[in-house]
Amino acid sequence: MSSNLEREQVINQYSSQKISIMDLCQAVSMERSTYYYPTSRSKRGRRPSSSVLFDGNWVSNESMLPRIRELLAHEFLDYGYIKVTKQLNQEGYVVNKKKIYRLMKSHNLLKQQRIKSVGKRNFIKFRKPQANKPLNYFEMDIKYIYIHQEARNAYLLSVIDVYSRKIVAHLFSRSIRKKHVIDLWQKLKADLPDFKSITVRSDNGSQFIANDVRAFFYYHGVYQEFTQVATPEDDGHIEAFHSILQREFLSRNEYTTFNEMKDAIDI
Repeated sequence: MSSNLEREQVINQYSSQKISIMDLCQAVSMERSTYYYPTSRSKRGRRPSSSVLFDGNWVSNESMLPRIRELLAHEFLDYGYIKVTKQLNQEGYVVNKKKIYRLMKSHNLLKQQRIKSVGKRNFIKFRKPQANKPLNYFEMDIKYIYIHQEARNAYLLSVIDVYSRKIVAHLFSRSIRKKHVIDLWQKLKADLPDFKSITVRSDNGSQFIANDVRAFFYYHGVYQEFTQVATPEDDGHIEAFHSILQREFLSRNEYTTFNEMKDAIDI
């Protein structure tokens, strides 16, 4: 086991989560008297620890750097030290935002370029998309799908090639955020012969008008346009596909769980 200083840090980390000090002391094999009355209590301003708890093992602070750099390298997603901390916590690291701030600052990782506004939205000029060849004009939309056994919605993000009427990419998930939209197009980009010449049409959903998504398209030279409010006919191709999917596929089959539906949709 590591030092009492590191044990104390773990206790402090979790004491705010309604876990008793007694239970925390037992979990890290530390006497309560040692926690409450440490011999070095009179010496304040102690140096920050050089290790962190990960999956029950102590590892060095520097071991987190590759993962932090990976998060920061994600194109057009803004990860500050607070978001980095939350992500690392989800992945099993017991670490607070102060340590991540110090670590990122010492390695010059705090000065990440923030995405600036890319101006006003481009609203459609023509109700009918002007698609003159395959893989040149796309529509995307998100469909809510109710999962009966779970009594909650799942979400299907679909991208259709207007010229061929074929679905070229989709994502079925418990949630669809701006990150998912960007990730889907990052993967699709590799399959498109001339990514900079395409047009992408969508409604004004929060995921599509998000600044990070618009910046992604803008910096790749993609023209992104938006339908007028409450006009589903303006992106009728993807709306029609989702309508057919619901009528001919989802309504005729009993998919009661998320995994059952995902397996069917992903075929």
